[in-house]
Amino acid sequence: MTNSRIRRGFTLLELLVVMAVLSVVTTIGVRAFGNMVTLWGDTSASMELDANCASIFGTMRQDLERVASAQRTGRSIQGVDRLETEQLVNRYKPEDDSIVLPIRQRNLGTGPWEELAVRYHINRDGGALGLMRTIGPNDGTTPAGATQLIGEKVVAMNIVYLSHDNTWEKEWSRSELPAAVRVSLTVSLPDRPFEQISREALFPIHVK
Repeated sequence: MTNSRIRRGFTLLELLVVMAVLSVVTTIGVRAFGNMVTLWGDTSASMELDANCASIFGTMRQDLERVASAQRTGRSIQGVDRLETEQLVNRYKPEDDSIVLPIRQRNLGTGPWEELAVRYHINRDGGALGLMRTIGPNDGTTPAGATQLIGEKVVAMNIVYLSHDNTWEKEWSRSELPAAVRVSLTVSLPDRPFEQISREALFPIHVK
């Protein structure tokens, strides 16, 4: 008698089933990984935009805390309300407000006190959106001195002013200072212009 050992391999059907299962598992894994990458990208973008707004509001807060008394200087905050008419953002005309603050600060931090005017406005020249801080003498003219970019891709800025009779005004040209200033910003990412957030900050004015 002879012993015969039968060798049996995988059938074509079994190989097809295994390949189908691997294909499903791979597809699920790729989609899950893609969703994680997208979620992380969105979270990182939101964090970056939040940090941009926080930095801008921090700079504005420092200037608003140094606003000089209107009774002392004869100058008040000047706020202009306008819409951008030449460029559309997501098919609407964005707010393009600007503000001029009369501030009092020490020269170089420790020197004599000096009275200055600081203007915040959006730069739209050449499509390079950014919030600018321009400083100059407090002589009633629009500041045109040193200019600093304090926030990139600021596509809109809306500013309203709280009067002492508790009404909100879109512009401010009164001789007295407002009770508070509320600033709303819309910011986008440099490489993802349609990724935008809006943030708002309220700044009380503690001098008159």
